[in-house]
Amino acid sequence: YQAFSKYSFLKALKLSIFRISKCHPFHSGGHDPLP
Repeated sequence: YQAFSKYSFLKALKLSIFRISKCHPFHSGGHDPLP
């Protein structure tokens, strides 16, 4: 939601897909702020 209000649609979509792709059991986790 924050990415879409801060960036253009395509950039926000890219950031969202990248963030979702890190959701797996082997990722260390933690805070993932927007660039």
